[in-house]
Amino acid sequence: MPLPQYDTFVKTIETSSPAYELLVNGCIERQAMGDHFDRIMRIMCNDREADMLLDLANRLCPDIASDIARDIEFANRA
Repeated sequence: MPLPQYDTFVKTIETSSPAYELLVNGCIERQAMGDHFDRIMRIMCNDREADMLLDLANRLCPDIASDIARDIEFANRA
C-alpha cells in the first residue's frame, strides 16, 4: 500500500482495534517503479485479517479499497 494511502487509512481506525495493530506493525519497503522507487507499506496478515482490512477500507476509506482488493488477489496467486 502506498504510504499516503496507508496514512489516510490508519488515521481512520481506532487505536484499540486489531486492524490498527496490523497496520502499525507493517514494514516500509522500497518498490521499483520504472526509473524510480516508491515507498510502500507491506502489511503481513492472514486471509481473515486481509478480509477484515478490506471490509474496513470499504466502509471507512473506499478510495483505497480497490488497491487492497488488488493486493489480496495478487497474494492469493503467489
